[in-house]
Amino acid sequence: VSAISPAITVAEGLTVKAGAVASGVKNATKVEDVPAVEVTVEGKKIVVTPASTKKVYDASKNFDAFGASAEVAYASDLFSAKAAADFGMKKTAEKDAEFKPGFDATLSATYAPATLDVYYQYGEKDQFISLQAKADLSSFNVPVAITAYGKDITVGKTYGGKVEATLDAIKATLEGSYKFSTDEYSVGASAEYKAELFTVAAGLTYGATVDKDDSAYLRLNASVETDKLVPGATLSLAYGPNRNTDGSYSTNLLKEEYGTVDATCTIKF
Repeated sequence: VSAISPAITVAEGLTVKAGAVASGVKNATKVEDVPAVEVTVEGKKIVVTPASTKKVYDASKNFDAFGASAEVAYASDLFSAKAAADFGMKKTAEKDAEFKPGFDATLSATYAPATLDVYYQYGEKDQFISLQAKADLSSFNVPVAITAYGKDITVGKTYGGKVEATLDAIKATLEGSYKFSTDEYSVGASAEYKAELFTVAAGLTYGATVDKDDSAYLRLNASVETDKLVPGATLSLAYGPNRNTDGSYSTNLLKEEYGTVDATCTIKF
């Protein structure tokens, strides 16, 4: 059950809205394989594995939950801001289970040419805070945007930034980051050129862990793409590093570990 209010104007440029929700699941089940059975036939033991499954009650999937949210927004000619928050409580049906709280909040504010974004999340065991500040100087006829950020600043403590410059059909980017919890750093550069018939892009990233031998890596990516040659189709040829299922990379040019080349054709009907 949920309810959400429309945006209500409380003053010029200032609006608020709120919502609430309550939910739950009862009699949830999970599917388990029927266990194998050992039988004796004419003095010989035979293991019989039934080709079937059964549904078993699963208390961990039954839950009760409720929550509420609110949002406040303000906008004027020069300044705009929006703050939102969500709070929730959830309890499983397992024995002695207690309601566990969850809370997150966001703040976004813009005062040209600067923008600030803040995200906060509180869970049962830890909290997560990230922030980003960006200055877009294009309003001063300077085709440059500067971004600085801090990600998971209470635990992972990753800080970084990038500079983007755009001149006609060319966009160039320089970026770098440092993770204080593990002393890992990376720097990279990329460029993109948009022609009338195609778009070409390439990037190079170098990284390592401080005081850790053999940790340095170098990765390259490049691509060319067009949607002009075949009506309704996008053709792409791209080279990039191999990525594992856990999100890590298995490509390092410094160790002669190369990536893959992919050719794709996407057709829109």
